Amino acid sequence: MVARVSRSKSLEILDILNSFYSLRRLEVLLGIPYQVLWRYINLLNDPEEKTAEKIVETVKRLRLLEKAAEEAYEKFEGDIYRLARYAGFIKLCSLLIESAVKELGVNYVYSASSEALPLASAVAVKLEAEVCPITCYFRCEGKGVATIHYISRAHGEIRFITVPKSCLQSERKAIIVDIVVDDLDKLSALKTLMAKFKVKPLALVALQTQHSILELEKLELGEVKILYPWSSQR
Repeated sequence: MVARVSRSKSLEILDILNSFYSLRRLEVLLGIPYQVLWRYINLLNDPEEKTAEKIVETVKRLRLLEKAAEEAYEKFEGDIYRLARYAGFIKLCSLLIESAVKELGVNYVYSASSEALPLASAVAVKLEAEVCPITCYFRCEGKGVATIHYISRAHGEIRFITVPKSCLQSERKAIIVDIVVDDLDKLSALKTLMAKFKVKPLALVALQTQHSILELEKLELGEVKILYPWSSQR
């Protein structure tokens, strides 16, 4: 069983890296002939257990996933929202998020913004959870949704959050995914709505934040994970 998991993970990592790097470059980075890598990526062959372990260990030691993300950020000229729509980057981030929360028993993956929906959907698929889009900015009434209003200090106006009631079943567990955390009041309102329906927040995950980690932790939405803090420092 351990061997199968190792091989599966190595193939997933290779597929992600191939979204950023050519096989020729991966050959140099991993020390494996590009012809062999091509057969792995196209699922014509499975790597042997030792080879799979070598791939995973080399990627971790050289921080290849992190470096791929940083290089992509430069390539996209610092546009984190555009980068978050790139399929390879979505696969990379969803793998990292899955690794961080897969043992928590997640039922819902809330997309805290429309921009985060592709990433939240990918994470939900990996966790076999339900993706829950959150509608912001305008009021929406109906039997199938729950709405709460809040005063957004970040935007200087009254805004609304609408969540499908199917994503607010009592005693369920949820993580919140966003691209950029830029509105603490929105998250606080979402927490209030979750508490009303007895949904437990497990983690807040975002690519970057405009607020400090301490401010996010004070929201008590579970563990706070900012995947790429370098994107808010450039």
